Amino acid sequence: MGILGDLIYPGNEKRAAELNEKEDNLRKTYALQNDLVNSYRHLGESIKTFDAYLMAIMVMQYHIAYTEEDLENLPDLDLPKLSSSTADTLEELALELLSIKMAIDGIKAIKNKVSNPVKESGIVKKTGPQGEEALSKELGGEVETLSMRTSILKSGNVDLLTTTKNGTELKELSSELDGEATSVSQAIARSSSEGAEMSEEMVETSQVAEQVSAVAKTTTEVAEGASGASIAWAALGPVLLAVSVVMEILSTIQRGQDRDKLIKAEKDMDGIQKQADESIKDLKSVFTNLLNAGETDIDAYNKLLPQLAALEHSPMFDRGPFSTTGIDAYIKGMDQITADSPGGVEGYEVAAEQNIDDATNFIREHAIHDSAMTDVIKQIKTHMRKNGLTTLADDDPFLSLLADADSIDLAQVILYNQFRVLIATTFSTLLPYHEQINQETTVNAPIAVAPKTVPTATPDPSFDPKPADFTVPGIGKGLSAASSQ
Repeated sequence: MGILGDLIYPGNEKRAAELNEKEDNLRKTYALQNDLVNSYRHLGESIKTFDAYLMAIMVMQYHIAYTEEDLENLPDLDLPKLSSSTADTLEELALELLSIKMAIDGIKAIKNKVSNPVKESGIVKKTGPQGEEALSKELGGEVETLSMRTSILKSGNVDLLTTTKNGTELKELSSELDGEATSVSQAIARSSSEGAEMSEEMVETSQVAEQVSAVAKTTTEVAEGASGASIAWAALGPVLLAVSVVMEILSTIQRGQDRDKLIKAEKDMDGIQKQADESIKDLKSVFTNLLNAGETDIDAYNKLLPQLAALEHSPMFDRGPFSTTGIDAYIKGMDQITADSPGGVEGYEVAAEQNIDDATNFIREHAIHDSAMTDVIKQIKTHMRKNGLTTLADDDPFLSLLADADSIDLAQVILYNQFRVLIATTFSTLLPYHEQINQETTVNAPIAVAPKTVPTATPDPSFDPKPADFTVPGIGKGLSAASSQ
């Protein structure tokens, strides 16, 4: 129950009740602010962890198909601080066998719109010899969507929404996101009806980029204009400032300070309430974006798992799909969480956290498995390239030396080598498909032109994929051109 009205108007019951009600509303708003901030922090860290593991897996897939030298030699087309910060996150997760340098090289491949080899190979394996039409339909959009999403969402928005930045860094990040969002918007405007499904996903990504960019700008302004607020979670800058202001006025009231300060508190009440309401509205918007990013991550992982299961024939991937119902419920219930009905925050958070935990517990195992495999395959590829080898038999002495040096069971090293050959073989069958896409897709085309049938190719176990042969046409070229303008 508010007390400011009783302190200022002890003899005016009506005025006292009105002011006490305003104070009650402000207290309830303050409580909701705290609940949402705490929930945002908690779920933000969880989503950031899952997002980083997913990014790590995507990055490792480039090192399984391409040699380290090829990835190093990609042009430094667009490797901004966003990507470096994502690589830092990968290192923080202690995937010992995935070095920071590997992470940056893998991200460079994504930023250069090099298609994802394991994802495509999984599609080939899944569709089989009779699945040419399905492959043609699925591959054209999936490769584009993956390239777009990893370059904007996974390497930018989640990191920006969940990482401490100062004003200068936020300016740089918001400027970069502005450029990405503009490029995507331009591409969408050029898209034809044939790419409707892909365009829908691009629109979603573009909107998130624009909203996060706006948050970065707002937070930068707050940080520059408020003492002590120069460093804060990007999305929390404005709301934390509002919380501190509300706390200050409520503390003034609680201490029952002199009448002049209490009267000033009354005069400030309406403006502070408006500021607090606005900060909650902004936080809800950014919180929804964060939850959407988490849901998108899990959905992307769910699509990847059956492709990996089909490709590797490993029971390890017979898991999922992982549920996002709790996250979705939080998104849909965000508008119903108000100062008068704040009780849903805890329940929504528990359900959303369960979704994220379930998926993270497994993807952590997956990342550890893939990091060991990636490091072994990388060493095999380097050995073969250095010695001019096109094949490496399972009984080659080098595999035994590698097993001893890395303290890995020889049978496991042999299995990794067989997987390397499988990737090379399936990717050799994709080469004519990519060549035909590039031939039929004009420069700056809104979407890649997928062939109606998949050109046939003789599987080649000794095939050595080159990133330049598997660049993503169409939208990738358009974005690169737009980004450079």
